[in-house]
Amino acid sequence: MNDVRYIEHPPDSKALADYADRLAPGYEAMVGDVPDQIRAGQRLVDQLPAGSRVLDIGSGTGRPTAEQLVAAGMDVVGIDISSGMLDIARKQLPAAEFRKLDVLDLDEADLGQFDAAIAFFSLLALPADYLREALRKVHRRLVPGGRLVLGMNEHHDNNLVERFGRKYTPTVCTFGTLDRDARAAGFTVDSIVREQVEPLPHLFLHAHR
Repeated sequence: MNDVRYIEHPPDSKALADYADRLAPGYEAMVGDVPDQIRAGQRLVDQLPAGSRVLDIGSGTGRPTAEQLVAAGMDVVGIDISSGMLDIARKQLPAAEFRKLDVLDLDEADLGQFDAAIAFFSLLALPADYLREALRKVHRRLVPGGRLVLGMNEHHDNNLVERFGRKYTPTVCTFGTLDRDARAAGFTVDSIVREQVEPLPHLFLHAHR
């Protein structure tokens, strides 16, 4: 069955959550500075009035993205599958709301609608079909005109890669596939920005409902 709407989660979703729990205490030091991510977040902030509801998908420890959004006066709801990450986020950013929730469960969650959604490198491990389904679910959570910013690693093949000590098979992600998948989910694509970083370039999709 190819339609992932009838499948709850990728087979390794629990393993991914456990892995993130182990990373949580040292995650911010491990990631380091992410100036391109902050620029992409600032572009969204500049397009939204203060008080806008923003969904931070895969919010991690809340830094830097939820922190950046809160500082700009946004009403932030962060979701993550890692209890360890969420514990840290709640302590660091009491002004935001954080929930343990998988993006693939958005339809069942009592969250309401959002003016924008942001997902920086939190959907990397989703197989292609699940990624497309996740984008459809995010689209349904946005108000008309609501904005999406999505950060992904650029991959031209499915060769095994390692990130933070975990090996996984990445989803092919290029300008073409990102544009196609966003449009298929119902988004209008505004731009895709490529940032040259090591070891893999970053792609930032800016789109709206």
